[in-house]
Amino acid sequence: MADIRLYDLKNITNYSGDTSILIDDPNFDVAKKTTIDDLKNYFFTKSTIIYSDYIVLKNDFILIVSGNTDTINLTFPLIQNANQSGYIIKNVGYSAINLLTTELIDGYSEVTISYHNTSITLKPISDQWYIF
Repeated sequence: MADIRLYDLKNITNYSGDTSILIDDPNFDVAKKTTIDDLKNYFFTKSTIIYSDYIVLKNDFILIVSGNTDTINLTFPLIQNANQSGYIIKNVGYSAINLLTTELIDGYSEVTISYHNTSITLKPISDQWYIF
């Protein structure tokens, strides 16, 4: 079977572990050519479950926040020290999540995720963060 580029995947469940995928991301540290199963394992191992205030690491990718307190603070590294692929933040709990950084996020100095089951993608571009 021919290689499939990651952005060509319409529905990952339609592909088996025998399908090869090309990853066009220099931060993907497994292999440039991998299988669907490798990709699923990569994203699973990049998940961090957070229950209280947390300092985000460069190697973090998916941040699953599950808290029942008033707020949980996520402190992000400077853009130059951050994961250049960005971060996915999912609020699966009932806490408000404060995104803390010294750089602007979409032009704001403070951003809070207030609602249960809300997710955002935070990407560093140039000198500030952007929400997608």
